[in-house]
This record gives sequence, C-alpha cells and structure tokens, in this order.
Amino acid sequence: MLPFVLLLACSPAPAPSVAPDPLAVERSALHDAERRVFVAEAERKVAAGDFEGAAQIVALERSFWPADFAALEDRILRGDPAAAARFAAVGAPVDARVERARIGRDYAGGSRVEDRSRGATQAQARAIWSAVRSTWVDPLDDAAVSAVSAVVVRQLTWLAEDPGFGARYGALQVPDAEGDPPTVLARAIAAGWPAGVVVVEGMDAALRSLDPWTRAVWPADRSGWDAHHAGVTLGVGAALDDAPDGRVVVVLPQVGGPAWLGGVHAGDEVVAVNGAEVSALPAPRSAAVAALLEGPPGSRISLGLRRGAEARVVELGRAEVPEETALGWRRTDDGWDVFAAEGVAWVRLSAFRPTTDEAFDALTEYAEPSVVVLDLRGNGGGDLAAALHVADRFVVDGPMVVLEGPTHPPPQPGPNGELPWNAAAPGHALEGTPVVVLVDGRTASAAEILAAILRERAGAVILGEPTFGKLRSQSLRDDPATGAAWQVTTGRWRVGSVAERVEVDWALPVSAAERRAVDELVARRELPATHPDGTPVPWLGSVRRSDLPELSRDPLAERALRLASTFVR
Repeated sequence: MLPFVLLLACSPAPAPSVAPDPLAVERSALHDAERRVFVAEAERKVAAGDFEGAAQIVALERSFWPADFAALEDRILRGDPAAAARFAAVGAPVDARVERARIGRDYAGGSRVEDRSRGATQAQARAIWSAVRSTWVDPLDDAAVSAVSAVVVRQLTWLAEDPGFGARYGALQVPDAEGDPPTVLARAIAAGWPAGVVVVEGMDAALRSLDPWTRAVWPADRSGWDAHHAGVTLGVGAALDDAPDGRVVVVLPQVGGPAWLGGVHAGDEVVAVNGAEVSALPAPRSAAVAALLEGPPGSRISLGLRRGAEARVVELGRAEVPEETALGWRRTDDGWDVFAAEGVAWVRLSAFRPTTDEAFDALTEYAEPSVVVLDLRGNGGGDLAAALHVADRFVVDGPMVVLEGPTHPPPQPGPNGELPWNAAAPGHALEGTPVVVLVDGRTASAAEILAAILRERAGAVILGEPTFGKLRSQSLRDDPATGAAWQVTTGRWRVGSVAERVEVDWALPVSAAERRAVDELVARRELPATHPDGTPVPWLGSVRRSDLPELSRDPLAERALRLASTFVR
C-alpha cells in the first residue's frame, strides 16, 4: 500500500471550481435558442414557398452563424433568385421584385404618390440633376449618365406594366433612354405621363442608382426633412404603436413635449383626433394618427384618450419638440445621472443634431469624470459639425479629419486667424481624459468619424463590433429659383489610417436577438420614472418573444465599465 499512498501524496491538489459568469450563461442560452428557433422558422417559410420571409430571417442571422444559415441561403436563392436583394450590401441595385411590389402597393389605392409629387416640376428635376452631376463624389462621364438614364427608363417600364398605375393613368408609351434623366422625363411628360408623378418616380430612381444617400427632397417632403435635420418633431411629441387588438396606444410621450406636459400618459389609448374616430382610420392606424398629430407650431389639436375605464379629451398646442440625442446613464426626476460608477461618466449619443454638442456639454461640463464611456451603438450619424465639436472636447489641438472630394478644397484658417473647421481648439476640460467608445454595425457616418478621431487623436479604446462603413459626406443644397432641394454625396472622410470603417480593439459580436434585448435594456434604463403628475411611467416597449430567453444585463456595457474602472484615479 505504501507506493500507492506516496503516489496520492505527490499528486497535485484539484483546482478549485470557478462558478460560471451568470451573464455568459444567459448569453449562451439566448444564442442556442435563437439559432434553433430561427433556423426552424426559416425552414418552415422555405417549405411554404415564402422565400422573401425566409430571406429576411437569414439576412439578419447569417453573419452570426454562417454555417447554420449558408445552406438555407442557397435554398432560398435556388427557389427565388429575386430574394438575393435581401442578402446584398447597401448600395446594391434595386431588386426588381421588391420595387415592383412597392409600385403595386402605392398605386393600388390612396394618394400617397400624388401627395409626395405635389409641387414637383421638370425645372426642379433639371436643377437637381445638374447640381448632382457637377458635385457627386465621383465624376459622371457620358457613359455613367447613359447608365443612369437607363435606370429611369426601367423605372418607367415597371410603372407602365403595373395594373394599378395603368388604371389610374391609362396606357402610356415608355420613352427611350437617349439623353440625361431630365430629358428622358421631359419626353415622357410630352407623351402624356403625369408630370409630378413621373418626375418624382424617375428622379428618385436616378439618384438612388448613384448611392443610397443621394436623393431629392421634394416640396411635399421639405418640412419633415428640415425638422429631421434640425432634430425636432413638429407636433405634440408622442410615440405610438398598434396594439394586437387594433387599438392605437401611446408608448411614451416625449419628455418635455406638449403631450408629456399636457397630461398624456404612456399606455393611453388614442380614440379620436379632433373628433375623428381612430377606429375609422386606415391601417396601420398608428401611422395615420401620427400624421394627424403633426402640424405647424402653435396650432391646436384635441385628443380623445381612454385610460382604463376613464375617457377624457385633452387640448394640446403643437410645437417643435427637440430630439434628445445626448443621454446619461440613468434618467432622474431632475434630468440625467451621468455617472454609471464612481468616476465613470456614461454618455449615449443616439444621433447628431445641431444641438447634440451643447447637450453633451450640459451632461459633462461640471462632472469632472476620471474616464468617459461614450456609447455610439445604433448612432447612424447626422450633423458632422456637432460630432467634431464633441471630438474637440477630448483632442488637444491639430487637424482631426480630412475630407476628400472634387468640391472640397483643403481647410484654411479664417481671415482673423480662426482655426480651420477640421482643427481642434485647445483648452477644453476633458482633454487628456481617458475615453472608452462603444460601437456596432449600426454606427455610421458622423458617429464613425467621431470614433475614429477619438482613437487616432485621443487614445480611445474601441469596444464592440466594426462600424457600418459609411465614411462619406453628404451636402444639403437647394435652388430658390425652382424650389428644388437635394442631398448629394460630395466627399470621402479620412481619419489617420481609417478610410472605410472603424475596427475595434476588443470585439464582442452580438446576434440579432441579443441586440434587440440590449436595446430594450438601454431603453428601460433611460425611461422616466414618473409622469409630471407623479404617477409611474410603465414600460410599454417591445415584447420579447416567449421562445427566446432574456438578458439581465448589457454585456458590452459590463465590459466597458470594467475597463473604465481601471482608469479611475
């Protein structure tokens, strides 16, 4: 027995067991369920011949599980090659099947296209095309112009072949593609095509064939377009949703807006607008109600509401409701608590509007944090000047970004020695403060530029997923003589070595279901606790699928806070 005893005595002690991270366990359970549920759902749709529905699922899930969904993608493409549009990158040519379906919906009834085309003219089409051709980021030679004209003719062909369009406007001859797009449209109008409609349809097709971001802003769209870029909502500020039973419910009145201050609650059912019954409106009713709520500032509107068994009517004045784009860690009755942990300031920038940098300053000006966590997940960009102003808070001096394009000369100092527009000005309180930046595949444009500047010039650590890849610049222009307005891609951004997308220093890929779960966790954390009258605000956001487990915490936020804690003084 002695040798055996000695052998036992010399053996190493067993390693202590380590309890698994609960959040890692939750993520694993969600991933397993998501893969199983959506593979089965996509297979059922393929078996039923619903290739479009199956393609939607595969397009969302395949990047996370390429092996599981590759075979399904092959089956979808064999069954319906047109579904390939679901798998194409942004900027790919418009898929004929999808666009024909859109045309069929728009001209089957109603007046959506006629409403959009009201006020659109041939002179506007000519002004827009002339300006776009001379300023677009890549030169448009004669061959490129001919290719765009061919796209216009294809669009007119799809319209002429649509039964609903033919019933509204009669049989129409499609012109040839000779000349530039406005010339093609002029021949169509001379042949009897409806002027406003053909201008909008033709120019929309022409411009989106260049890239996804070059587009016309027609007179009927102008007020909404201006409000969007100013970061305001024209109306009463109420997010609406369609309940499964057909009711239209207020998800949340926008904090500080007329509905919020006027006694509208999250959970209220909207039963009437200015006396008109909501039940009589076309589906989706929430969209119809939202359109009725919009209007010029100062105008009045009455809402019939039902809260439980109580019915009431509130009178509200419409206003410009600013969009909140700079948000702290948690909303309080007095505003925002910006500290997610001791010394760690957390700011989520959801978009960039002209006032975003001022809102950022309001959150951080007196905080004196040891480290800032900047959450740019889901930020699709917006006002570049605001993004550069935020970057300037952290960068000591020098150029931050370069814009390359035929209409963009090198930045120059101002006449009185002012710094060029792309240079950081020294003297901000956050200069030298460590920064942790969260990004994902939805982080785009101005948000990507900010993330790249902070990495290259302020030593920021980037966490999450590679960004969208839209380092392109759009300019907004108009022509007062014709009333035309347009957005056109005029330049490419370069920040140090970054010219396409921002890669991450610490990767945490998330699945589609996980992203939805995290978005909900963020929204719930930022929800106001009480209405102005002191009653609690209920959570009425998205309802998780019963076949998918929940997450109790945000995995990337957890990682960011652990990293940020190492910088705390």
